[in-house]
Order: sequence, then structure tokens, then C-alpha cells
Amino acid sequence: MKNTNSKEFKIALKAYLLEAIHSKAEDYAVDLEGVNPFAWIISIAKDELPHEFQRRGEQGGLEYWLSVLGLNIEYYYADIIAVSEMLHDCKLSEKEKNLVCDKWFAFIAAKILQYSK
Repeated sequence: MKNTNSKEFKIALKAYLLEAIHSKAEDYAVDLEGVNPFAWIISIAKDELPHEFQRRGEQGGLEYWLSVLGLNIEYYYADIIAVSEMLHDCKLSEKEKNLVCDKWFAFIAAKILQYSK
């Protein structure tokens, strides 16, 4: 299993997230040229659910927005596991599968916030 801080994992995760963000930008008919796409998606989330960001803070608000399908990422457990195995380039154990599914939206929210800086 690739460490989430490994260069290969970061590149694969960024590519996965950028694809989802660009898909959202197409829905909004926005050109992301010269814009940090991660900062842009956070601003969209804040515009769509400002009360959740006030209530939960930036990390919690973004996590909630992702969990209600604000961004086109996997949300079924089987799909989350498949993407995680692709990103880690390995088969996950049952314990790892449960952990990945439990922490999926929190992890993605944290990475989007990290990449937005």
C-alpha cells in the first residue's frame, strides 16, 4: 500500500480530484485557467452550504458538502474501495476497506484544503 504522503499517491489523488473539479466547472460553465481549482471548489461549496461552514467550520463544512454529493466523487462503498485500491495500487484488507470508507469524505476534504493553499 502506498503511503498517502508518497509522491505517486499525491499525483494520482490530485489527478482524480482535478478531474472531478473540472467536471463541476463545466456544470458552472467556468474556465479554471489561472485559478487554483481547489480554492475555487471550496468557494463553490461555501456558496452552496454557507450554514454548514458556519456550523462545522471549513473542514467539517467541506466534508458535509462532499458527502451530499457536491462534487462528482465516489460515494458507494464498492466504488470508494475501487478508487482507493487504484490510488494505493494494491488490494486493501477488510480492515483497510472499512477505514477507507469511514474516513473517505473527511480525507478528501482535508486534501482539497491542503491543495488549496
